[in-house]
Amino acid sequence: MFTLSAPAVKRVTRGRAPPYAEDEGRDMSLTTHSGTPQPPLPGAHGPLQAAGAWLQTVLRMFRKLVGGAPLYPGGPTAAQLSEESKKLRRVPGIVFADGPIGRRARIAGTGIEVFEIIDTYRAVGEDRVRLAEHFDWLRPEQLAAALAYAQAFPEEIELQLRQEEALERSYRRAQPAL
Repeated sequence: MFTLSAPAVKRVTRGRAPPYAEDEGRDMSLTTHSGTPQPPLPGAHGPLQAAGAWLQTVLRMFRKLVGGAPLYPGGPTAAQLSEESKKLRRVPGIVFADGPIGRRARIAGTGIEVFEIIDTYRAVGEDRVRLAEHFDWLRPEQLAAALAYAQAFPEEIELQLRQEEALERSYRRAQPAL
């Protein structure tokens, strides 16, 4: 447990008195939206106690998000977004977007996924000139970002390539005429 100082409460409430300041001297235990009573903070009274209880509720909600619940239905979790932000800082020019089979790294400003660039890169014998000819509408720095991402996170790209290959095999079995 912790207590909040008066300056901390001012920062939390942006200098305004909390709406429950008029309850000074009364029992300041709060309840959450679910109706769970919050125990009073030791050593805190009035607005300090209420602000501390509010902060505990916010921290509890944050822990739920970090614990793996999606931020919106079908969306990424806070842990996924945190991991993605580390990757974005490491390799600029890459973004993450939802797709039919989950979130994947894409070249910023395009809908092209990094694994597609790498698949083509391998198909042209890992020749950067031929890769640039194949994706002539992409700038050199966009191709470089895709290659850098694949080099930084090879396991992720290899997994996506294997998934795509398995999907293609299953499609060919289901559609033998093609």
